[in-house]
Amino acid sequence: MEKDLFSNLGAEVNIIPMDAHETDDSIISENIPEIMPVLALRNATLFPHCIYPVVIGREKSLALIQDAEKHHLLFASITQKDYAVEDPGMEDLAEYGSLTRVVKTITMPDDTVTAILQSVGRVRLNSIVGHEPYLTGHITVVDDKMADNSDTKIQAIADSIKEKAMHIMRQNSMSGKENISALKSIEDFNFLVNFLSTTIDLDNNAAKIELISIGDMKKRGMKLLSLLQIQAN
Repeated sequence: MEKDLFSNLGAEVNIIPMDAHETDDSIISENIPEIMPVLALRNATLFPHCIYPVVIGREKSLALIQDAEKHHLLFASITQKDYAVEDPGMEDLAEYGSLTRVVKTITMPDDTVTAILQSVGRVRLNSIVGHEPYLTGHITVVDDKMADNSDTKIQAIADSIKEKAMHIMRQNSMSGKENISALKSIEDFNFLVNFLSTTIDLDNNAAKIELISIGDMKKRGMKLLSLLQIQAN
């Protein structure tokens, strides 16, 4: 079945202010606490240096987002293994996720809250240490092995990823030409892989959990390409 890579992106993405795309160096250079809030994500996985809208439904999640926005807190966004679990614990969460900040929140006409989140790095969740008023965990910031954009093999993988992604988008009536143009304009391999890993629409969380666990960007890109090949069939 053909799927829209951007089908789970809301219109709210278009109103993110330009300063939401500022570099993350100043954030990462801060003293990152080992204990921080943990946001359990049901149907999303946020990859480093990407911005993504998430609908906030649970009371604990809303309390976390409100505190993070008010006090400019960093937190860990971790995908649930099973989206149906209502009150997840350590055993229900992936091992790896994203170091995240709130760019802004939007209250929708139906009173639901959408949080625009920005990932500023990748983290490992070592343990859950608290459950109220929301989850808190012991985390470690982990570095990814960046791919060399000048490497001809990396360029070839990037071209294949774009080709497969654009094929999927052209087959979906909801994908506009602007999305294809935006994809074509991405020159950095590392951002390309993380952007598509964040926005690709999959049937379950397992594949994205596997992607976020891969610390070598070339290997993450190869895994993403294999997923795109499956999606295109």
